[in-house]
Amino acid sequence: MLKYAAVLFFVLMTASRCGSLAGPRIKFHHTYGFDMIGSRWFYIEHNNSKNWTSAASYCREIGGHLAAIKNEEELLEIRRFLRNDGGYWLGINDHDVKGNFVSLASGKPAFLKLHWTSSYYYNEQSCVEIFKFETDDMLMIMCSHERHFICQWDNEV
Repeated sequence: MLKYAAVLFFVLMTASRCGSLAGPRIKFHHTYGFDMIGSRWFYIEHNNSKNWTSAASYCREIGGHLAAIKNEEELLEIRRFLRNDGGYWLGINDHDVKGNFVSLASGKPAFLKLHWTSSYYYNEQSCVEIFKFETDDMLMIMCSHERHFICQWDNEV
């Protein structure tokens, strides 16, 4: 009987890793370290820095998108998980139309904190970052800078 129980356990574990029982979404979160923050799944990369395009590509490689934030409540929740050692890329940009900031994941207008810096010092500034603690909640900088980054699981925002 113990032998059959062990075989059943192995089958169930293998099936859940393949996604047939738990679904690929659950497997994905455990595999790549996505965490539920508020009501959505996020992966926060603290150790490696990339430029905006490379960060967006990395998020796509692991099945997500460079993150856009839904509202101020979610912004405050995410900030609790950030470190003080630099900025984090968001999936918010105005590549298509200057001043029209959209989510990379959904193409919809992006939530921006009211006190964010929107001055164009350089023409190449069109990507948005956040910090754990900063006077301005979101900053627009050149996409070529290297930053930590945040990925989201969904394409809702």
